[in-house]
Amino acid sequence: MTDPTCEDKGYTSFECEVCGYSYKDNYIDAKGHEYNEEHICTVCKEPAETAEHVYGEWKTVREATCTEDGSHERECGICGYTESETLHAFEHDWGEWASDGNGNHTRTCVRDTLHTESHRDGSHLRG
Repeated sequence: MTDPTCEDKGYTSFECEVCGYSYKDNYIDAKGHEYNEEHICTVCKEPAETAEHVYGEWKTVREATCTEDGSHERECGICGYTESETLHAFEHDWGEWASDGNGNHTRTCVRDTLHTESHRDGSHLRG
């Protein structure tokens, strides 16, 4: 007798002792998977292939800046699968124009003070 598994039917094998003819009969339905809260079958101990992930909190991998994308990720507490997402770069948040009194005007990004934009006599220069 072959016992049923989660996915395959069980059966009894018969064989003729004279001619060797064999056949299967007395089929028993497959047991089917029975999953616990961790998406593991309690019968065969295999993980579910289509179970939904149970994610933890998002963790920042790299902060987005004014000019470069960042990313964050979260992990399934059951299977360890990691999902990642892009954090898109911000646009500059320019402060007010400031004049130096000599025709030069400059403004600075509020998010990153290393980013400046300047102009003189109608021309614009980015730094």
